Amino acid sequence: MDTTATGSSRHPTATNRPPRLTLPVVLVGVVIVAMSISGTAVALPSIGRDLGASGASLNWVVAGYNLAFAAMTLIAGSAAAGCSSSRRWCSRPDSW
Repeated sequence: MDTTATGSSRHPTATNRPPRLTLPVVLVGVVIVAMSISGTAVALPSIGRDLGASGASLNWVVAGYNLAFAAMTLIAGSAAAGCSSSRRWCSRPDSW
C-alpha cells in the first residue's frame, strides 16, 4: 500500500461514494431471500406429502434448497461484479 502523499486531499469525494440505489437494491435482495426461505417453509407440508417424507427428511429438503439458493446468489453476485467492472466481459457470455 502506498502511503506517500500526492498533494491532494485523501477525503472521499462525490465520485467515491456508492450510488444512491445501493441501499434500496440491497434491501430488495434481503426481502427476496426472506420470502424465498419463508416460501419453502410454507410449502413443507405439501412437499412432505408429495415425497412421502417427514421430519428429518424435510429438514434435508430445506437445507438442500437453501444451499442451492445461496450458491446461485454467490454466482449471480460474482457475475454482477464482473458486469459492473468490465462491460466487455458482461457482453461476452462465452468468456464466463
